[in-house]
Amino acid sequence: MGCLMGSKNLKAIIVKATGTVPVANEEEVELLAERYREIWHKGPGTTLKREYGTLTLLAQKGEHEHIKNEQEPITPEQLGKYDLEDFKHNYKTGQTACYRCPVACTQKWEISEGNYKGEKGDKIEYGHLFHLGPLLGIFDFPALLHLSDVCNRMGMDCIQFGFNTAIAMECFQRGIVGTEQTGGLQLQWGDAQLVEQMMKQTAEREGFGDILAESAPGMVSRIGPDAEPYGFNTKGMSFTYSCTYGLPMSLASSVATRGADHLKGHPFAAIIGHQEMLEKMFGKDIPEEIGDHTSPVAKGRVVWWQENYKMILDSLGLCFLPVINSTVWSDPIILTREMGEMYQKITGRDPKGLFLSAERAYQVERCYNALLGLTRKDDVRKGTTRGEKNPINHPGMLDEYYLYRGCSPDGLPTRKRLHEIGLADVADDLAAHNRIAEAQCPSIGELLQNSTDVSG
Repeated sequence: MGCLMGSKNLKAIIVKATGTVPVANEEEVELLAERYREIWHKGPGTTLKREYGTLTLLAQKGEHEHIKNEQEPITPEQLGKYDLEDFKHNYKTGQTACYRCPVACTQKWEISEGNYKGEKGDKIEYGHLFHLGPLLGIFDFPALLHLSDVCNRMGMDCIQFGFNTAIAMECFQRGIVGTEQTGGLQLQWGDAQLVEQMMKQTAEREGFGDILAESAPGMVSRIGPDAEPYGFNTKGMSFTYSCTYGLPMSLASSVATRGADHLKGHPFAAIIGHQEMLEKMFGKDIPEEIGDHTSPVAKGRVVWWQENYKMILDSLGLCFLPVINSTVWSDPIILTREMGEMYQKITGRDPKGLFLSAERAYQVERCYNALLGLTRKDDVRKGTTRGEKNPINHPGMLDEYYLYRGCSPDGLPTRKRLHEIGLADVADDLAAHNRIAEAQCPSIGELLQNSTDVSG
C-alpha cells in the first residue's frame, strides 16, 4: 500500500464513522469484552508491555542479538546502554493506546537534555530500537530516539532502512564501497549524524541515498556481486534470524509470502516450548523436539498452523500483542476456539470454518507468488549465515512446511489442496500459467485429526 499510495502522491485516507456496528448478542458481547479487558489490563505480560512496550524484546533476546549487520554478538555493556529502567525514568512521558485498548503499549518519550533537548515523540518500538541502534553500532538513547523520529517523519520503514544502512556500512568496512560512491561520506559504525544524513538522502533519493532507497537485493545489485554475502534478505525483505537458535522464526521468516516478515506466522509456541498450546494444536503424540527452538524437528507444521492462526487474528482485527502475552504469561490460552467464541457472539455465525478460511486466504497469497515465479529457491534466506549451517532443508523444516501447506516439494500449490478449500478457479488460473503442482498432499482434516483446538 505504501508503494501504491506513493505512486499516486496520496498521503492519507481519512474515514469518519457516523453510525454504529450491530452485534448478534449485545449483552453477551459486552460480558466477553469485559472479561478480556480485565485479563489484558491486569495480566503480567500485558502489564509489562504497558510499562515498556515492545522495547522489552531487546532485553528478552539479550546476548543472542548481533550488531553491526550481525557481525558481532552484543556485549552486556552495550545492552546496558539501552536499559529499560533508564528509558522509563529519563525519557518516557506516558503511553498511548489504540481505540479502547486496555494495554496501551505505545511509549511516548521526550529528550530533556543534550543535542536533541526538547524533541518528543508518540512512538518507539523494538523495530526502531534495534535496527537504528545496535545493528548500526549506535548505543545512545537520545540519538536513537532522534533517529526513530526522523525515520517516522520521512515515512520510511525503520527495519529495512536499518538493514540497508548496515549492509552499506559493512561493504564500506570491507572496501567494497568507497567514498567515490558515497559522495565523500565515511560510512562508519556508530555515527548517528551520518545515519541521519543518509536518511534524508534516501528520502530524497539524492547521492548515495538513491542506492539505499532500493530493496536489499536491488541495492546489492547496484553495489556489485561482492556485496551479496552481506545483503541479508528473503524475497527482498530483511529480518534475519539465527540458523542455530530460534529455528521456528527462521523458517517462518523464510516462507512468509511478503518476504522476511516477522509477523506473518510468528510461531511463538515452538519458540518458547509452550507444550500445552502445541498439544492443543496437534495432539499429545508430537515429537519431543517440537518445543526446542534449537532443533529443526517438526517446525514446519507449527509455522503452517501459526500462519493460519495469525491470519485469523488479522482478519478479525485482533491485536497480536495482548493475545500472545496472555497466552504465554497467564490465562487464558487464546487459540482458534477462543477467537471462534468472539466471532460467534459478535456475528451470530458458526465459527467452525475459521481455520479453513484462513487457509484459503493464505493460499491465495502463495498462489499469487507462484504466478510471479516464486518457488522453493525463494523460501530461503539470502546472504551470509556468518558460519552457521542453515538447516532449512532438514525434513522437519521446509519439506514438512510444504507438506502441511499443501504444496509440492518445490513449493508450488497443489491442485488437491486448492480444490479442498474451494479455490478451483484459482487452480485453473495457475494451471493455465503452468504454475500448479499435481502432487498429492494430505487433507487438512488428516493433519488436524488429533487437534483439540480445531478440526479440518
